[in-house]
Amino acid sequence: MAQAPNARWSTDITRIWGVPQERWIALTATMDCHSRESWNGDGPGTTACQKVAEATLEDALIGRFWTLARRRARPLTLRSDNGLVFTSRRLVVSVQRPDLQQKFSNRTRPSRMA
Repeated sequence: MAQAPNARWSTDITRIWGVPQERWIALTATMDCHSRESWNGDGPGTTACQKVAEATLEDALIGRFWTLARRRARPLTLRSDNGLVFTSRRLVVSVQRPDLQQKFSNRTRPSRMA
């Protein structure tokens, strides 16, 4: 449980079959673990999943802080599973900032975040 807003966010992605579009759709959510405020994104569920996850994270940062480059006194922790989307070079590079830390769930116990 997060003690204050903007201390820990959680993110995840899933793919569903979109009936009207007749294609896979990637749905991503990023949520503040304290306030439960969330940001959602969707897009093509093929190789573009990393782009959808990155765009959702950027939307969350802009929606909360009005900028991507805001300096925070305490680093914001972004927690996710060890999926290929969240360990991709594209997302890892976008998360590498002094005010943002990426942490992954424990491989053997997904319900416990390391």
